[in-house]
Amino acid sequence: GFIDIPEGDHRAKICRVKSGKWESECRWYELTFQVSGYHGRFWHRMYYDPKHKYRGVDDKKLFLFFLSFGIEDRDPTHYKNWVGASGAIRIKHKSFEDGFEAQYVQFLCGAQRDKLPSWEDAPDGLPLCFSHNDIF
Repeated sequence: GFIDIPEGDHRAKICRVKSGKWESECRWYELTFQVSGYHGRFWHRMYYDPKHKYRGVDDKKLFLFFLSFGIEDRDPTHYKNWVGASGAIRIKHKSFEDGFEAQYVQFLCGAQRDKLPSWEDAPDGLPLCFSHNDIF
């Protein structure tokens, strides 16, 4: 069976990125992460509006993502170059009244990222994790 990745701070690597754009100029990215110490993948969808500038980058969440994963080319149209980057994420679980559960992601930077242990491959026998997440 599948397991959720537990809450907390984790090292992560970007395995795949897909992108799309709406007529309103808003863009979305579907990021696929490998999480340190776990088999399987974690999907995270990130949305942003280019009208919201933060330190010269479109959207604060995108800015923090770039910092966390050490992405120097901050042109959001160069998203294919993000694959292989390593960074850090904080996973939080949330339950809703209708029974739906989700995992939310924050991108960790600086000391929060640097204090995490080095990358660990998943141990043999650990169940496969599969998580999907939408963040607006």
